[in-house]
Parts: sequence; C-alpha cells; structure tokens
Amino acid sequence: MRRSVRRHCWTFAAGTSLLLAPAVALQAQDQPPALGAPSPLPSEPKTPQQLFDAVLLTLQLNRPDVARRYLEAFVASAPGDDFLLDLRNKYGTATFMQLARTKELQPASQDLLDRVRQAATARMADVTVIDGLIDKLSGSARDRDQGLLELKHLREYAVAHLLRRVTDEQRPIPVDLAIATIAQLGDDAVTPLIGALRSGPDQIRGLAADALGSLGGKDAELALWSPAFAPESPEDLRQQSRRSLAKILTGDATRVESVNPFGIADRLRKEAEAYFTHHKTPKAGEDGLVGLWSWDPAQKQLVETRTEPAKADLFIAEQFARESLELSGDRREPQVLLMAILLARDVEAAGWANSPPEGPGTAHNLLLAAGPELADEVVHLSVQLNQPGAALQGLRVLGQNGSRKQLDANVNGRPPAVLEALNSSSPRIQFAAAETLLQWDPVTPFPNSRLVVAILARTLAGDSRPDGVVIDPNNRRGTLVGDYLNTLGFDPRITSTGRDGFQRVAADGDVALTVVHLNAIRWDLSQTVANLRADSRTASVPVAIYGPVGMQDKVKHLIHEYPLVSYVEESNNAIDMMKQLRPLLAQVSPPRLTDPQRLAQRKAAASWLEQIAVGQRTNLFDLAPAETVLADNVNDPDVGRSCIVALGAISTPAAQQRLLDTAVGDSIAPELRIAASRQLAFHIQRFGLLVSNDDLARLREHAAAETDPVASTALTAVMGSLKPDAKTAREMILSYPASTAPLK
Repeated sequence: MRRSVRRHCWTFAAGTSLLLAPAVALQAQDQPPALGAPSPLPSEPKTPQQLFDAVLLTLQLNRPDVARRYLEAFVASAPGDDFLLDLRNKYGTATFMQLARTKELQPASQDLLDRVRQAATARMADVTVIDGLIDKLSGSARDRDQGLLELKHLREYAVAHLLRRVTDEQRPIPVDLAIATIAQLGDDAVTPLIGALRSGPDQIRGLAADALGSLGGKDAELALWSPAFAPESPEDLRQQSRRSLAKILTGDATRVESVNPFGIADRLRKEAEAYFTHHKTPKAGEDGLVGLWSWDPAQKQLVETRTEPAKADLFIAEQFARESLELSGDRREPQVLLMAILLARDVEAAGWANSPPEGPGTAHNLLLAAGPELADEVVHLSVQLNQPGAALQGLRVLGQNGSRKQLDANVNGRPPAVLEALNSSSPRIQFAAAETLLQWDPVTPFPNSRLVVAILARTLAGDSRPDGVVIDPNNRRGTLVGDYLNTLGFDPRITSTGRDGFQRVAADGDVALTVVHLNAIRWDLSQTVANLRADSRTASVPVAIYGPVGMQDKVKHLIHEYPLVSYVEESNNAIDMMKQLRPLLAQVSPPRLTDPQRLAQRKAAASWLEQIAVGQRTNLFDLAPAETVLADNVNDPDVGRSCIVALGAISTPAAQQRLLDTAVGDSIAPELRIAASRQLAFHIQRFGLLVSNDDLARLREHAAAETDPVASTALTAVMGSLKPDAKTAREMILSYPASTAPLK
C-alpha cells in the first residue's frame, strides 16, 4: 500500500523535463557519484540538471535509495542561486517541499529547500539586480524579453519594484511601461496592486487602477468600486477606476455609463462579513503566513507584511467594511460591521492575555462616543457572527454608556443585545453580559434574569479544565481517546452518535474540543461536522476527525470547506495525540483564560454576588441557585469574604449551618471567621435560629474560649442575636467584674 501511494505522489514528475541532456557543468565534481545500489536509469547523470531530473525519475520508479544518492550529489555540486531559481520556476516550489517531506531523502532534501528559499530571498532583496532588470525593459527587444522573463520569476514582488521606480526621482520609468509590464505578470500582480490602490499616493493609485482593469478578475473588480464611486475619491482616480470597471465588466473601457454601483455596498459588506467570520480566507504561503501589501510613505514603496491567516482575514474585512461604508451614505449596517471589526482588531492587537486598550484613539472610546444604540447593534451583530472579541468590547461599552431603560426597548423586533449575549454559548460573553446588567442596576424583572446568578455561580466555581467531547460508535475506542484527553487536561465526555455529541457540545458552554471518529453514525461524519459548524453555539469549537493512518484524503473536503477542522491519526499515546492537536488548538480564538484572568473573573463574580446581597436585590436576583458554590468557597482566601456576605442573604438552614461552621472553624483564617460570625448574627436576626441545639452549644463553647478581641466580639454579637431572656441577661450582667475604684 505504501508503495502505490508514494508512486502516486510523484506522478507529477512524469510531465516535467526528464531528458538527461547536458545543462550546467558540475561545479564540484566531474565524475558521477560512487555507485551504491544499482540505478534503474540507462546511464548515470553527470550535470546538475541531469542529477535533479534523475532524483525525480527514480522517486517515480519507487527507488528512494538511488534518489537519495543523486540528491546528495546534486547538493554537493553547489548549484548557484540562478540555477536553483530556474529549477523552482520550472518545477514549482511544491516539488521542493515534497522532497523535503520525504524521509528517505532527509536531511539533504531539507537543506535543498532551505537553499532555494535563501536564493529567492536574496534575489528579492537585491535592489541593484532588480533595477538592472527594470532598465532592460527600455532596451533592445532581446533585453526587454530577458528583463521581463526575470521579473516574472519574482512574481508579485516585481510589482513593488516597478511601482518604486515610477516614483523614483532619480531614475523614474514611464507609467505606461510599468503598467504594460505589470499586465504581463498576470494574476500574481493583483494582490499587490490592490494594496497599492487602497493605500498609495494618488499617482500610484491611478496606476494600480489602470493595471487592474487590464488584469481583470473578481478581486480586481471588487477593489475598484470604492475609488470609482466614493465621494472622497479624487476625480482622476474616480474616472480611471470607472474605465477599468467598464473594461472588466463589458470588455470596453469607454462604456463607463454602463457601470452602475447599485447593490455594490451590500456586496462589499458581505465580503467583509465573510472574512470577519473566516468563511473566506486568503491562501497562505508555504510558511503558513499570508502576504498583504500596503504603501509605506517613509520608504516610498509598496511593502509586504506577512501575517497569520486569521489576522489577514481581519485586515481584509476592515478594508471591505470601510469601502462598503464609503458607498452607503448613512446606512447603519456597514457602520455596525466596521465598528465590530475595529473592536475585534484592538482585542487581537492587545492579545487575549491582556486588557484591550481604552482611551483616545481606541475603538472602545469611539463606540463609547457613538452612543448606546450603536453599541447595542454592535453586540447583537457580534453575537450573531460569533465574534467574541467584538462582543466583549461592545458589552464593556454598554456597561458604561447604556442604562436599564434599554431593557424595556425592542430594537427592530428583537430583544436587547445584552439579553442575547446572556444566552451566548461563550462563558466569557455570558459573564460580560451579566456584569453589564448588574452595572445597569435594574429594579424590575426582565427576561431570563435568573441566568445572571447562575452565570455568576458558574464563574465562581471556576473549573480550569475544559470539556472535550468524543463522538465514536465504538465505546472502547472512544473511552481510550477520552483517557488521552483527560491526560491532556480535558474533562472527557463520551458519546456514541453524532446527534448526541452535537447536543452535548451545544448544551455545554465549556467545550474546548470535539473529537469525531471517521465512522461516526446517526449522524454520519459529514452531517455531524456540518451541524457543528452551522450552529452558533458550536461553530467556534475545534473539530478533530480521527481515524486510521492514511485516511486523511477521505475527509480533505471537510477540512477545506469548514474552519477549525483537522485530521488526527489514531495514536497509542496522549503525547502523540497532543502533537497532532496542537496546530488545530492554536487556531482557537479566544484561547483559554489564563490563571490570573480566571482568578479575576472569580473575584468579580463573588463581588457581584455580595453586592446583590447587600444591595437588597435578592427579590430580583435570587441567590439560592448559588448557595452550594458560595458554601464551597467561604474558606477561599481570594473570594471567601464576598461568599460569606452573599451566603448571609440566603434564608436556608444549610446557609446558616455553613456560616456557623466557618465562624468556629479552627483551621480557617481569622478574618474569614470574623466575617462569618458577623454574617451569622445578621442571619439569625433576619431569618431566626435555624441550627440545632448541639450546634448552638458548640458556638457557646467557642465564644467562651476565644481569646482574640475582634473574633470574641463577633462571636458575642452572635450570642446577642439569640435574644436572651431577662433572667439570662441578669446573670450575664452580674457576672461582669465590678469596678474596684473610680476613674481618675
């Protein structure tokens, strides 16, 4: 089986030039390498070109042992950068990457890939060489052909250098020459031209618009609408963009009257949403990064920024949303979308481990100034699009510029966004919504107000281990995978069908990973993955499909169609599974709370529960559902005091019992025992004595034996709350030592 798969992998070599014709003389040796295993070739290769062709051919013939010998000889011949780049242009970068991944050829194949990358980098960075190529464009026909051929090898990087020469005050080239040359570069030129169109000076923007009209394509067309019709667009650029659009849409640049922007703002907005939600993403390079282009005024040239696909999506989404807004007048939808994107950008820029920025020049303050109605719509959209960064920032703003009056209003027939966020699948968003509502201090009931205390209680519990759901019809195999997840820090939840697994993920807001076996049933794999991605409650949970080695091709369509889906080969240990899962989990946004963030949330949750108790809001926010969690945390040095105060507002015997146990506990911190004693006195005064006589006797013993003055006073207050009768009071008063002398 391995043999047939490997042969299939190298069938592309059959279509390449495998003629063993002399090409470039060997630079390090004149004789063929010493023979090891017999070669299947009719004659030994001698030149570097022949050696490289022989590597591909022997791999196709399933002779990696011979291919390795030829590859080592090729590398030893020290081929120059020009020759390596010629090979790359002839066979494609993918060929060198496949060689590097072939274990039988390592490490020579990996060294070769590094050499090719270094050669390409050196070529792109050598301005003198590139300027020489550009100068040839103005020379003889032979020079022009040679210069153009070499520039094509630079692909999109040639565009940046051509535009640089247009604006070069010392050695400028004609604009027409630059446009004609860029048109010869084909699709490689589109992405940098769009960057130039959106960010360059007017001259460069006009050139880019002209060149995009010649190149055509959907990307070029979408990029031209804003400069063609935005009110802020310069007139010359507007006319050139319209001519280019006419050329793309009708084939005739003069038919500008046929170019109609009706509905374009909505198209651009939908493009922005697609990138914002990662349903669209630009293709990453072999380094896993995406190259985006923008004009650098300081360098006076187009520069590339290579970034992660998710960050590239956010940048492209912002560009499309801004262009949609430019063409939309005062319509609200593009305002809301762009605002959400800007909030998300600030969160990503700060990093999830840090607090997002506030103050002048931040998206937070921009939304704060734009008012609560816009903030409500931003939160609504962010929750609908499952964008936690924007939703969290929007809720923070609503907590500052919103008010309880918004709970009484319906916006376009929907409930207030803060109530939608309260029902989000994200625990972070739920908690932020609960905080926003408590900041508003509502005085009357509202839909799902009971969820506020439940969310605070769950946050206070603060389980640091996320859940991992396993979907596998084979219980034994699923349990084994669950054991691996447990070792990796997940609480495993084992289900046997796709439907049950989906329901478990949807119902549990703390699922950080879903692992689905290739042979899932009721629903099958495709239906299970589709439903997990279609539901907003489960759309952001990463999905690992696992199965036998070599079966990844069977699910390739699912990995390409849906975000956050990968394939994991069945493994015999948790460490190997973690290595396979790491790239998938690294894509998750937001990541898990850090320990300091989790502690801060627990403190905030306890503080809000305390404020509900002391603010007499228990008629609106019943604290009873939080009783167990509060009782479990009264001894916690970080949140114990707030839990004690909140527990004091719950009228159950169990709450009074827990306060008493804390007040007399020998191993409990003194400040917590004192707080518990004070709350116990308050509890008895408010709800009466609810503990047994034995517990009361235990309380008296501790009160009598207590030596700390503050603690003794607190326990004495508890005894006083029991309202002793006149006889008991007389005995207590008479037992107090009499004064022996007057005060001086």
